[in-house]
Amino acid sequence: GVWRPEQPHATASFPSGHTAAAVALHTTLADLLDRHGVRGARALGPVLRYAIPAGIAFSRIYRGQHHISDTVAGAVLGRWSAGVVRRRLL
Repeated sequence: GVWRPEQPHATASFPSGHTAAAVALHTTLADLLDRHGVRGARALGPVLRYAIPAGIAFSRIYRGQHHISDTVAGAVLGRWSAGVVRRRLL
């Protein structure tokens, strides 16, 4: 059997909503920092865009809540959502 720290929830689904939300939120925040010229945005941007969402996606896989394909699809959905927000609001 496969070791899982916890059993999957009944609502576990494709794509990963946690990953999609993390990518959408943190990418949008990084875009806002860049747009407004906040000092330190060049250093903080990659952390917001990649490190935090990757950590969340990894945690979903590690805890046995999603497959890799779920988190990849969630990341694509989140990136698309952030692009829509950027085009509409920025």
